[in-house]
Amino acid sequence: MAQIEKTVFISYRRTDISWALLVYHHLTSNGYDVFFDYTSIPGGDFEQIIISNIKARAHFLVILTPTALDRCSEPSDWLRREIETAINEKRNIIPLFFDGFGFDAPSVVKVLTGQLGTLKRYNGLEVPSAYFNEAMERLKNQFLNVILDAVLHPVSKKVKKVVNEQKIAANQALTPKKEIEEPRKNKLQKASTQPKAVPQTEQKVDRFPDCLMIGEFEYCRIPAGSFLMGSNDKKDEHAYDDEKPQHTVDIPYDYYMARFPVTNEQYNNFVQAMGEKHPVKGWLLDWKQIPDHPVVKVSWHNAVTFCHWLNGLLKDEIPNGLVVRLPTEAEWEKAARGTDGRVYPWGNTFDEDNCNTDEGGELETTPVDLYSPEGDSPYGCADMSGNVDEWTHSLYQEYPYLVDDGREDEESDGDDWRVYRGGSWEDGLDLARVASRNYDPPSETWDSLGFRVVVAPALASDRLEFKDVEFCHVPAGPFLMGSNKRKDKAAEDDEEPQHTVDIPYDYYMARFPITNEQYMSFVQSQNRSHPVWNWKSKKDHPVVEVSWQDAMDYCRWRNNSLRGKLPEGMVLRLPTEAEWEKSARGTDGRIYPWGNTFDEDNCNTFEGLDDDTTPVDNYSPEGDSPYGCADMCGNVDEWTHSLYKDYPYVADDGREDEESTEDNNRVNRGGTWDDEEEDVRIPSRFYDLSSESREDLGFRVVIAPKL
Repeated sequence: MAQIEKTVFISYRRTDISWALLVYHHLTSNGYDVFFDYTSIPGGDFEQIIISNIKARAHFLVILTPTALDRCSEPSDWLRREIETAINEKRNIIPLFFDGFGFDAPSVVKVLTGQLGTLKRYNGLEVPSAYFNEAMERLKNQFLNVILDAVLHPVSKKVKKVVNEQKIAANQALTPKKEIEEPRKNKLQKASTQPKAVPQTEQKVDRFPDCLMIGEFEYCRIPAGSFLMGSNDKKDEHAYDDEKPQHTVDIPYDYYMARFPVTNEQYNNFVQAMGEKHPVKGWLLDWKQIPDHPVVKVSWHNAVTFCHWLNGLLKDEIPNGLVVRLPTEAEWEKAARGTDGRVYPWGNTFDEDNCNTDEGGELETTPVDLYSPEGDSPYGCADMSGNVDEWTHSLYQEYPYLVDDGREDEESDGDDWRVYRGGSWEDGLDLARVASRNYDPPSETWDSLGFRVVVAPALASDRLEFKDVEFCHVPAGPFLMGSNKRKDKAAEDDEEPQHTVDIPYDYYMARFPITNEQYMSFVQSQNRSHPVWNWKSKKDHPVVEVSWQDAMDYCRWRNNSLRGKLPEGMVLRLPTEAEWEKSARGTDGRIYPWGNTFDEDNCNTFEGLDDDTTPVDNYSPEGDSPYGCADMCGNVDEWTHSLYKDYPYVADDGREDEESTEDNNRVNRGGTWDDEEEDVRIPSRFYDLSSESREDLGFRVVIAPKL
């Protein structure tokens, strides 16, 4: 009987598993009964399980990427057999085109022989990565929503059992792991007054397959565990002194290395968003002529900024607990060589056919996939030997590699040299070894120097967490405080003169204001009433109706609960005006956390018409400060530790006197949901008596030296 069927079989090449999993997730979320072999089916069971599932399902989706059909010239190839079975069984065959696949490509034409040649007659669907959801809606509403006279064959109990096992495995890959609570002592031992670079492995991390697509980037999974780093003279005659001693490094978390370096085309999206010019642009060569070549002439600073931009752009696609950043030296080297200490990504013997180096005579960059898969690493990463050197996150320091010895300090002095790896088109085989190290100042650019990115836990120099409060690292040093009326027409008299303030210590600012739920723990312990009557419906909103004295009491309570666990010499307290302002604007004197132009989409103010508080992370990361602090513009005013006094700000002139009762007006900052753009500027100052409380006044805390 003719009817609309919702049974689907997904056929794919194992290297394209990330696309298969995404398609599976979309269809199953919309009520389709979908089968695909997420875990490999043993060869002996192929006929019974795979073939019978094709016969049992009405729709046959085949995921086609530029290399998917490469092995289909072999009659025994599984993908070929699946497609031919679907043709014979007259299934509703729907080719899905990913990554620019085309039937007219020479590599595809030569394998479309025999019955497989009829595949190009079927109506296929282009699935651009930037419009994946739109393509899936079209698949569901147009390609699958057809009436079929399908003859569906039943399957055995054994096959049904395997089908359920595959579904469980696929669903687990799409389900976040439960957060693993380590003993509190172990978490807090990671804290220090110095910036550390220990990834926050206790954060919740989603499980994903060995290949992962996020936006336009393909990533390869690198499993947690130890590997051999550096070189050994006995095994590598080209070893340099700074690669020794060869030693074992343990990376205690899974991470995802970009399969390719960032290309000219991918980097162009960034420079357009920033309003800048592409670095590969000249009278001899323009990036548009080589869009699939790795971008070059990019400084370390620009590469880091690219990562920050990409985090904001792809915030809804990045797995929980992970960020996009530059890889550490250790992460880069493990992704390039695996665990066996090999000299090149493919083994111990140099082969000029596997990479773009001086020996090959290319004399310029080449497409990032030109030497793939022959030159790929054990994890599938391409172009990690030759073509272009690649910036890492790491400072250049001697071995052995220690992640927490300061080499991953992102805020280190500008002249400290950063490591890059991989060798380039103009280097010989000795510099194309995976252990070879090179370095330059972070401001340097070369026509043979690019970068790739990694999706991994944030480095702890950027984040610190104590139980339920997350903190952002703010490095020591000077910044511009206050306003200059020539640059900011909305500046008030009490914001002048603009002046330089030096904060001589690192500190950690709470990423968010204290929420209603966080404050509830305090009031329960103190037998107080919550100041917000309907707080249960606003758990993740900032607490309000809190006086300065109340905020101070909260800090004293938290300090008692964290006694012996805070970094040495530090306490949890209210931030000074200077600490608050630097955390919100960085060092360049910007007017808003994100720049100099107001944007109502980045904050909760009068212009946005929310007319109430909103969740503290509602405008993150778009509205975040340079250090990652959120909600510092709008939503609620925030108490600071400081008495209201004229500028310039001087920390020891009495304004930080905690016991003062003379004219006890305390400063609050940030502006509120009821304020307009001129009042939510970072330098804008407000004040209230320390006993006052308002429906739009809350606070955040800082971990810093005692005042």
